Amino acid sequence: MRGPVKGMARCQSPLEIKLGRAFALIGVFEPRLDGDEYSIIGAWPFAGLVLHAQPQICGIHPDFALIPESGSWRVAIEVDGHAYHERTKEQADRDRKRDRDMLREDVVMLRFTGSEVWRGADDCAREALSVAVGMMAKEYARTAYREPAYA
Repeated sequence: MRGPVKGMARCQSPLEIKLGRAFALIGVFEPRLDGDEYSIIGAWPFAGLVLHAQPQICGIHPDFALIPESGSWRVAIEVDGHAYHERTKEQADRDRKRDRDMLREDVVMLRFTGSEVWRGADDCAREALSVAVGMMAKEYARTAYREPAYA
């Protein structure tokens, strides 16, 4: 990656920065332009996917979200560092409730542990993109084929 990527300032931890940079190194990633929404880090135009940092989705701010340029689904991504997630029963309960709230709104929540990101942020980014592309393919399959209407 050449120089800083706009939108990365919204990343709130070293783990988020590491994962954000890994996303920016995959494929033909185009960093955010000056006129773009503040939460946008960049996009993969060939796939019609936009990467956001700390967007608001369903009243929640996941670490990242992959949002299609067209379509109703979204993939939210949380980097669960031990200091902020599941240290206590209450934190685990809160995270599971957030996951259920998101699912009701057609948002798939992916969670990566801090250890996973430190060991292989690029693998985590590719896995998240793979889920998003799979959801895009399923949506296309649902909308591309319609039974013919017979009179």
